[in-house]
Amino acid sequence: MTDYTLYKVFMCDGSRYKLSFLSTVDASLVGVGLYGGREAGSSHDVTIAMSNEDEKLSTTIMTMTSDGGQDPIKIEVPSVRIHAYTWYSVSYSLKGPITWRGRSEKDTYDVGEFGKITF
Repeated sequence: MTDYTLYKVFMCDGSRYKLSFLSTVDASLVGVGLYGGREAGSSHDVTIAMSNEDEKLSTTIMTMTSDGGQDPIKIEVPSVRIHAYTWYSVSYSLKGPITWRGRSEKDTYDVGEFGKITF
């Protein structure tokens, strides 16, 4: 059997987004990438929550400051052990100036061997 990851993405309420995924292998989630603001020094209030089918696993609340570049900013979160064949969700809210994602609808969900989750 080939290892794979299923995922689905949806908007929760216009300012929060959620990615749900299931993997056939155990893994760890240690961070996400968020697109920053178009202007250097712009800041955003960020909340990132991780949960599985049964419980909330972690919540990270912080302020993210952008360098104005188009590359995602890595946000480290408390490591969450991902067990095979269990649905997990990562959701985020971002409050602040328009981001590079907001201008061009960029998303990254490559959850292959090394994995990426970028909003």
